[in-house]
Amino acid sequence: MSIWRTIFVKSLWQRTRMLTWRPYSTRAISSSLKMNSKLITISVLVVLAVIAAPLYLRHKKQADEMKRVDTLIKQMENDGKSKGVIDADRDFSNGVYQVKVYGLRAVSKKREDYLEKQYNLKSVVIAGCCVSSEEIGYADAYNSRMEDLLRKKLGKDIFKEAEESSADDSSVRANAEK
Repeated sequence: MSIWRTIFVKSLWQRTRMLTWRPYSTRAISSSLKMNSKLITISVLVVLAVIAAPLYLRHKKQADEMKRVDTLIKQMENDGKSKGVIDADRDFSNGVYQVKVYGLRAVSKKREDYLEKQYNLKSVVIAGCCVSSEEIGYADAYNSRMEDLLRKKLGKDIFKEAEESSADDSSVRANAEK
C-alpha cells in the first residue's frame, strides 16, 4: 500500500472513530484540524510536484537544445573566420585585392567606389539580406585580414581615407543642394 493511501485511510479511520467513539471535544477537534492541515499541506505539495516536474523537464530540454544551437552557430562562425583568414592570405599573395560584402550597402557604396577607383580594390558580394553566421564570420575575418595586409603594404590606412572622401562628397552635395 502506498504511503499516501495509508495516510488517507488512517486519517479517515481516525475521523470515523472520533465520531462514533466519543463526542466532539476541543481536543478532538484541534487534533482533527492538525491532521487535516497536514493532509492539505502534503496534498498541495504532491500536486505542485506533479505539475512542476513536467514543466521543469520541458524547460530544461528547451534550454539544452538552445545551448546546442548556440554551440553550432559559434562553430559555424569560427569555421567561417578561419576560412576568411586563409582566403585573404591567399588572395593577397596572388595580388587579388578585394573586400567581401553582404546585405544592404547604400551608405558604404561610396566608399567601395572610391577604393575601386583609387586602389583597384574590388567589392565582392557574398550574400544578400539573408546571411548565415558562417558568411558573416567569413566576411568579417577576410576583410579584417585584408585591411591589415593592405595597410602594411601601402603604409597608410586607405579605408579611413575612403571614409573621409565619402564623407566629404556627402557634405559637398548637401551644400550644393542648399
